[in-house]
Amino acid sequence: GRLGPGSTGLVRSRLIGKWYAGTDLPTRYVNGDAADNAEAVTFTYATASGPLFVAGPHVVDVDQGRAGTCYLLAAAGAIAATRPSVIEDMFLDNGDGTFGVRFLTTTQAEIWVTVNRQLPALGGHILLAAGAERSWTGEVWPALLEKAYAQANEMALFGRPVAANSYRWIEGGLDDALVHIGGGERTRFVTHDAFLH
Repeated sequence: GRLGPGSTGLVRSRLIGKWYAGTDLPTRYVNGDAADNAEAVTFTYATASGPLFVAGPHVVDVDQGRAGTCYLLAAAGAIAATRPSVIEDMFLDNGDGTFGVRFLTTTQAEIWVTVNRQLPALGGHILLAAGAERSWTGEVWPALLEKAYAQANEMALFGRPVAANSYRWIEGGLDDALVHIGGGERTRFVTHDAFLH
């Protein structure tokens, strides 16, 4: 909702949770990654205690989970490999268990969302993106980035088919995530299977 004259205490409380406490968690469902035969699943949330980074962001930190967000994680990994400072600069540790995460629109406008350390879990394991260790004590930047992207999608600024705070609605994509994470412009090259045989 939006804060305005006559807003109820509930609306104020929810907006404070969303923008300052990171309690506006994405819905607890993923459709699954068709490329990896990962089925749809409903999950819970659990708290990760690991550091944001271990010796900075690296491409090997990114490890795709059950959601079909390879396009997003590939962009994050590519930027971590070539311009790790871009990944570092998109996170702001608020010092209270929450992080500000910055994305950019195609017009280079900044989008900031707040995330907490609650991450998708299934059977005691991290379900979605995670650091290379894939443990609750490993570095958390890839999982927080994925979660923040789901939360930011609700603002309808990424051009996704459905604007909702949901992992389900950030599944499947192309190269727009490179701009959303790293800014600038991109050039798309298209190949055809006939040339690959």
